[in-house]
Amino acid sequence: MEEAVRLKEAGTADEVVVVSAGEISCQEQLRTALALGADRAIHIEAETGLEPLTVAKLLQSVMEREQPELVLMGKQSIDSDNNQVAQMLSALTQRPQGTFASEVTFASEVTFASEVTIKGDAVTVVREIDGGLETLSLTLPAIISTDLRLNEPRYASLPNIMKAKKKPMEQLTVAELGVDIVRHQEVLEVTPPPERQGGVRVASVSELVDKLKKRSEGDLMATLIIAEHNNISLSPDTLKVVNAAMALSPSVSVLVAGARCRAVADEVGKVIGVAEVLLADNAAYEHQLAENLSA
Repeated sequence: MEEAVRLKEAGTADEVVVVSAGEISCQEQLRTALALGADRAIHIEAETGLEPLTVAKLLQSVMEREQPELVLMGKQSIDSDNNQVAQMLSALTQRPQGTFASEVTFASEVTFASEVTIKGDAVTVVREIDGGLETLSLTLPAIISTDLRLNEPRYASLPNIMKAKKKPMEQLTVAELGVDIVRHQEVLEVTPPPERQGGVRVASVSELVDKLKKRSEGDLMATLIIAEHNNISLSPDTLKVVNAAMALSPSVSVLVAGARCRAVADEVGKVIGVAEVLLADNAAYEHQLAENLSA
């Protein structure tokens, strides 16, 4: 939404139309978009839980009516987290697509790590991929899905919120758009993650090792150990804990926190089997307790 408004403010876009499909509660979000700068809104009245293919078909029908030159949309929804609608819409409309755009500019040359450059009837999209950066050249009309680093959204001002109430909002039904809602998926179960268990204070190294052994029975886990040291050398007790943890865990990390304690971190790094050494070196930590450092 923010990027579409910026396009209009820069003189690249003539009109910003915002679209949403769902129940009547969608209109509240559409009014917010109008307050942020959209010119008009379209609400597609539909049931909740629409599948990505259905949403793409609804948007295809709206695009046939509106004939937009550029479609901007998020890369994935916050509920089902599918990341499919933009790609499906591109396939249905036979329009070129650029996904995961993280910045939009209007310069004649690409100058940012990940961006979209609009020049004439072409769009150049620079996007982040696992192997580095990929540059795509698209011919308008096109579809672009955006990354979360695209911009910093503005807040709606009170005057604009009041103006939004008078801006047009068209309501369309699924039948008017000629789309049949067909279920291809069934949600069998949604299971929340297990609740995090509270910490346990132990009185000795031997008790800690015993608890680690019991906890690891039948279930290997990654382990983080907070090193005890005197800013010069590692405590023998900590070394015992590290050795015991390596026998129980597939990944052992050690946090070394203190003042001028790099020598301790180097010592830990030489321990065979330690996967990662985390160093927090700050003069303020010189006389702090381990409990405070871990917090």
